[in-house]
Amino acid sequence: MKKLIIAAVIFSLSQTAWAYLSIALPSDTELQTPSPLLPAPQASAPRPAVAPQSTAVAKPAPTPAQTTSSQTKFNSPWLKFISTLHPLITLSGGGAWANAVDADQNLALSAENVTLQNVYVEQNAHALQPMYGGLIGLETSPFPIAQHDFITQLGVSFYQINPFSTQGVMVKSLPFFVFPPANYQYRVQSQQLLLESKFLMPLAKRWYPYLNVGLGTAFNRAYAYQEQGFAAPFPDHTDVNFSYEVGAGLEAMVVPHLRLGVNYRFAALGPAELGVLNGGTLRQSQLNAQILLLQASYIF
Repeated sequence: MKKLIIAAVIFSLSQTAWAYLSIALPSDTELQTPSPLLPAPQASAPRPAVAPQSTAVAKPAPTPAQTTSSQTKFNSPWLKFISTLHPLITLSGGGAWANAVDADQNLALSAENVTLQNVYVEQNAHALQPMYGGLIGLETSPFPIAQHDFITQLGVSFYQINPFSTQGVMVKSLPFFVFPPANYQYRVQSQQLLLESKFLMPLAKRWYPYLNVGLGTAFNRAYAYQEQGFAAPFPDHTDVNFSYEVGAGLEAMVVPHLRLGVNYRFAALGPAELGVLNGGTLRQSQLNAQILLLQASYIF
């Protein structure tokens, strides 16, 4: 009997709990149906489509200061001048007539307490030898001066004259004896390294008469002295001298960028002398050259 009462109480409590749970928990239908006491949920507005953004980063617009600086650089007179320059190369070849000044000399050479009086009489005062060289530099575009267009060139040039031979007759003498005349000779080679400029005036877009001038250094090497009957030659020697040249010429434009021409110039090469022997030497106080060149210039 007691067991039946306990079972009935448990059953009654379980039914009561189930009923409470049934009231407290909403059904599936109630979950889907909105309560009249609560405001109906509002549907969210659709989000506007967003266009994909480009990954490129836009450059900031130049500031007025930057624009002014750029214009200043572009309009710089120095840059404008550089833009008118054109590299050029010139090759030259021709002949040089070299003449020695004060070639005849009288030397008193002392050796072993004996003084020889030597008289050197040069027999060839002029010599014609081939000459070649070239120039690398810059040329300007035509610019007007006094209603005419002009062009200038500036560059570094090098020229070499083939060695020419200096020959003559030498007479040796002692206070009590005169030796028979003997022949002598030696060679002189001259090279020039110059800063050279041309001033051209274009005519009819083809002809280019010009003046040229150059300043620099001459290297005059005197060597290979030979004397008939004596084995003691003057030693070789090289003089480094101030040198200049002035000249004029004419060029013609044969094809675009290529001009051919002829040039005459006078070159002052400075002194040339052999090495010292027994207190004396043979010396040419001034070596000059009259030069005629054929030239080819290519302007890039």
